[in-house]
Amino acid sequence: MIRKLSSYIGEFKKNSIITPIFMVLECICEVIIPLLMAMIIDNGLNNSDMGYVAKIGILMLVVAMLSLLCGALGAKFAEQMLQQVMRET
Repeated sequence: MIRKLSSYIGEFKKNSIITPIFMVLECICEVIIPLLMAMIIDNGLNNSDMGYVAKIGILMLVVAMLSLLCGALGAKFAEQMLQQVMRET
């Protein structure tokens, strides 16, 4: 089945590989954010360690921005591929 699908990809190979990679990275970032929140609650708030809360909060903000970037890049490459496909037909 993969061979049959790969025969259709042709010139769209780059975008058809990059798009799912960015989408998976976005999903991984979205899963990490609740784990970071749990770390804040379990380790920072229970121990009244505001430095730890700030550090993990900044890390959570960075992960959220990375998720946003991966989502935007995934959409950009998917849109480029769709434009190429529409030009071909």
